[in-house]
Amino acid sequence: MHVLSISTDRNVFDDSSAVQARALEYAKALGSVDTIVFSRLNQNCQKEKIVDKLSLYATRSRSRWLYIVDAIKIAKTLTKPDVVTTQDPFESGLAGFFIANHFKVPLHVQVHTDLFSPEFAKHSWLNRARLVIARIILKKAQRVRVVSERIKELIEDRNITKSTITVLPIFVDVEKYRGVQRARHERFNPMLLVVSRLEKEKNVSLALETLKILREGGEKEAGLVVVGQGSEAGILTKKAKALGVNQWFECVGWRDPLPYYAMADVMLFPSLYDGYGMVIVEALASGVPVVANDVGVARESGSHIAANTPRTFAHKIVEILSEGKRGELKNYPYSSFEEYVMAYAKDLRTTI
Repeated sequence: MHVLSISTDRNVFDDSSAVQARALEYAKALGSVDTIVFSRLNQNCQKEKIVDKLSLYATRSRSRWLYIVDAIKIAKTLTKPDVVTTQDPFESGLAGFFIANHFKVPLHVQVHTDLFSPEFAKHSWLNRARLVIARIILKKAQRVRVVSERIKELIEDRNITKSTITVLPIFVDVEKYRGVQRARHERFNPMLLVVSRLEKEKNVSLALETLKILREGGEKEAGLVVVGQGSEAGILTKKAKALGVNQWFECVGWRDPLPYYAMADVMLFPSLYDGYGMVIVEALASGVPVVANDVGVARESGSHIAANTPRTFAHKIVEILSEGKRGELKNYPYSSFEEYVMAYAKDLRTTI
């Protein structure tokens, strides 16, 4: 089987990346894969790169607004695929739709985010435009792959597509986290944890407000550690000072979260919208209870669901601490990476 994939993840060009390692396994399981990757000229991606059965092609576009046009131009020079798969139903979905029409082959669309959350549309005008595109592309797709039951239900409730919707969660090496040895933070007891990109939609400021409520409510040694980086880092530092909790707040940048799962008493996942939430799975596999907004796999994986307010988050945390609850991962479908790859390949083969 020969697959043409439209991607936005430039890490696939990095020989040491997990993204390329996964793509290589997909290609071996499927037969061969051509992947067209949206990229800009100044991002220095190779124009072409062939690794075993995986062939990579960067659009090297002069502007992001030319991604779709450049992807179509590249596709027309390639061997006809059996199926076209796209990383999302947005820009890559639109490119995939035109390419699938050109070759007269089925279109397989992947959905990794909660595009129907009101917060998704509020985030930017571009997201509002993407939502319009997604409604069109999902109707045209012959098969749709989503990463959580929640996303499947949201699509089905809107009756957008009559295509088969397959739920294939993202693979997480849960065994790596199940063996974590518990430790204590040198200052914080309890230690609250957030592992996240520090962007507006991740809503990390709610965790700071929750910390303030906990400390005022009697948890005098409570502290918050944030593992992550992004444009909101400086804003969070200022907010911690304004709330008077800066002495009990540590933002450590982006690093391996495993040692922090070992120390955490509760992990917070306050994201306003999310299709999956890999760190939820990691934390629960580590035995860390998770308090989350009802997004991604939070509910189905065993998180404690709270309304999007600091007081409700604080109430859930107090309940967890008082009852000595530990995290327990539920409904994780894969026993191995090989099983995940086989499920991914089967879903594409079934599209034909």
